[in-house]
Amino acid sequence: MDEPKRVPQIGRYGVCTNSIIQYLLETPLNEVTDAQLEAVCHRPTGVGQAGYSNLQTALQHIETEHGIIWQRISGKRHIRRLDKGTESEAVVHAGRKSIARKTRRTTRQAMCVDIDKLPEDRRADFLATKSQLAVLALCASSNTTKALAATGTTLTTDPKRLLAAMVNGKPQPTNGE
Repeated sequence: MDEPKRVPQIGRYGVCTNSIIQYLLETPLNEVTDAQLEAVCHRPTGVGQAGYSNLQTALQHIETEHGIIWQRISGKRHIRRLDKGTESEAVVHAGRKSIARKTRRTTRQAMCVDIDKLPEDRRADFLATKSQLAVLALCASSNTTKALAATGTTLTTDPKRLLAAMVNGKPQPTNGE
């Protein structure tokens, strides 16, 4: 009788998730179909199916621990490994735009709340949340991005420069730069 294949244990993930992680790390393919993933973990991994959460957990692990981004291709039944250049940058840019949209919308909704009708114990928390949302919306705005890009930002952005970009739209050089 054949010996069952052993799947190395990664973190605290189950067998299905571990199998997907190992397969995606070892495969030379840049595109993997749902059928191939189902053969690996014996569960359908399409959107809304039993193995979908296993696939998403595996993709998060690979992204965090190995710096490789896999993305589901809309309307198709496969995922694709993105290159570390333009394709990955596009995902990050789309994420920033999504955050900006969501925070702007939630900030508008917060404007509709009548603070006087809130219980006293919830007012301070609501006002703090509203302030945080406003700062997030401002920080994620395209104007702030343009202002920071115009100053020649580095990998670690100076908080003073970021605040200046958010407030003025034209950050001033700091620390004699």
